[in-house]
This record gives sequence, C-alpha cells and structure tokens, in this order.
Amino acid sequence: EIAQMIEEKAIRKDTLTYNAIAILHAHEREWTKVLDILTIMEREGVARNPATYQIAIQATNDAGRWEESMKLFDEMEEAGFEENVRTVDLWLEAANRLAASDKGSE
Repeated sequence: EIAQMIEEKAIRKDTLTYNAIAILHAHEREWTKVLDILTIMEREGVARNPATYQIAIQATNDAGRWEESMKLFDEMEEAGFEENVRTVDLWLEAANRLAASDKGSE
C-alpha cells in the first residue's frame, strides 16, 4: 500500500521521504506500518539513517513492543550508527519495561 502510493504519486524514493512517512504512521500509533517502511527501504535500496531507527524505536516503545525496540537498537548499532541521548533513553525505557514484564510473568 505504501510502496504503491509512492509509485503512483511519483514521489522521490529517498531516506527523507520514507522517514517522513514513518513519522506520520508513528503519530497515528501504527507501529507495524513504521516497520513496513523499514522493510520497503531495504527492498528499494534506500539507506536508513539514525533518524529512521529513532522513529521506529519510538513507535515500538509507544506500542509497548519492547523486544522489537531492543532489536531495532541492535540493528542500528550493527549498521554502524552511534546512539545518541534520545536513542539511549528509548533503549533504557525498553530494557526496563521488558525486565518488568519478565518479572511479572514469573
């Protein structure tokens, strides 16, 4: 649906465009669509940047998807991007919430 819209509207396929679309989905609390954007970027050969990861980590955190947040943080580091204060805060939130949910399931 997203890729089709980009094709139909002849929208420029670049990191900035995809990040903007991801932000719109994040604001609508559509975390799965934010992750879809990352998949589309990979398929289309569009580079991700630290902002891309921050948007996705924030969206998954907001949805309470702590494991996905942690995975994205790892992917960001594997891609060679250094964390910043905001991504570290998001990582700490996800780690703490994940630990708390693990304790609650014991």
